Amino acid sequence: MKNTNSLPGKILYALLFLIVVPMLLWFWAKFSEHLIQYPAIDSPEAGWTLTIIGGVLILWGMFALRKFGNGLPMNAFPPEKFVTQGPFRLFRHPIYWGFGMLLFGVFILSQSAAGLWLVTPVTILSMMALVSVSYTHLTLPTIYSV
Repeated sequence: MKNTNSLPGKILYALLFLIVVPMLLWFWAKFSEHLIQYPAIDSPEAGWTLTIIGGVLILWGMFALRKFGNGLPMNAFPPEKFVTQGPFRLFRHPIYWGFGMLLFGVFILSQSAAGLWLVTPVTILSMMALVSVSYTHLTLPTIYSV
């Protein structure tokens, strides 16, 4: 049985998904820029709009999980209660929606064609796969169980 009160586990999980994964996505975009032939988008207004809306949606979703679910926004350490308030009224997975929007915004702002046309779509597909697998009730390794 999984211990949901593991503070070191929660800290490591948070560090992984708040720092390590975004850094890896940024480096992936940076070092694959030469592979992408599509143009970057030069629209600071669109970039800032997507970045801000995405960031707000992420924070609002995290706040709602903490307040209404008595838990953290972590698949490995799910909240105690199913949340349908706040952004969860609008979206089933507002944190994933927000992260996808944030990625589009950041890569538009940084004018990264690889980030926009490679990293963001693959990341969104990966988030969709994670959500899809969570609904199939497959047995996953403990760290990925949802």
